[in-house]
Amino acid sequence: MRDNSAGRWDLRTFVLLARQSLGFDAATLRIADLPLRWRIRFLFEKYVALCRFARGNHPELSVGALHLHVDSISSLGTLQSNIVDFHREIVRTGLLRGDRPTILDVGANVGQFCLAAKLFCPSATVQSFEADPETFEMLRQNVGNIPGVTLHNIALASRDEDRTFFRHTLSGMSSFHPYPGHSYAGAGKEITLSTRRLDDVVEEGTAPDLVKIDVEGYELEVVNGGTRVLSSTRLLLVEIRLCSSPEDDSNLDLFNAVSQMVPHARLIRCGRPLGPNDRPVSQDVLFDLSLQEAIASRHGTTPGRAVQL
Repeated sequence: MRDNSAGRWDLRTFVLLARQSLGFDAATLRIADLPLRWRIRFLFEKYVALCRFARGNHPELSVGALHLHVDSISSLGTLQSNIVDFHREIVRTGLLRGDRPTILDVGANVGQFCLAAKLFCPSATVQSFEADPETFEMLRQNVGNIPGVTLHNIALASRDEDRTFFRHTLSGMSSFHPYPGHSYAGAGKEITLSTRRLDDVVEEGTAPDLVKIDVEGYELEVVNGGTRVLSSTRLLLVEIRLCSSPEDDSNLDLFNAVSQMVPHARLIRCGRPLGPNDRPVSQDVLFDLSLQEAIASRHGTTPGRAVQL
């Protein structure tokens, strides 16, 4: 659930980003679950932050209990897209039930998804995982003092080992698996991180209502290291790449892994493609891993269309 834009800022790129920004503004104003005064204040603070950022400052966007230290225009846009998408895909559909859902946020970046989740579900318990130590410090500043939020500076994968992590100018694009066509070269851009398995760092008996995985092309690795956790999860929100080369495309492997792990898993929603309209780079997909939901669907009591994996 994020929009990261990189590359040459020509007129076409500027027009595209401006159009996307205005589209998110309109979508934000339509979120009736948030007070109108809050929505207007958010848009006001957004453009104040953009002006300050253009002057070379790193401002803080603050609306009620929501705070974000803005390290880039991308992180600000990602926060707004997470708010819009979380409301559209999770809140409005009624998929996240109960007053105190348990949410795992894997690939937390600077806290945009966590902030969106706590905005709509203030009593939610959120565990956020961020691999990069530098990005983790901003995550800690943004959400570390929010009740019910636990932070983990841990890199997740299918097994425990040391791996090379590639930093990007936009922290949201840093990954163990770099984007095709993007340069990650330069001093300090490659660091070594020790990876852990999700099953080994999440306490046994935890039954998440929602697990979100957005780790820039490394999602399959996280899934393969979280068999126990995901087998007891209700909803899995995971990002898939749309720009991988054919020989490096793990999307089908990801779908197969989820299907083998949870045979009754169903793909229930696909988010909007992210990136330029003519060459989108990624997309969120939402899986229902709940056996109860599968049974209800067979009896015709679950709304919406679903695809059995």
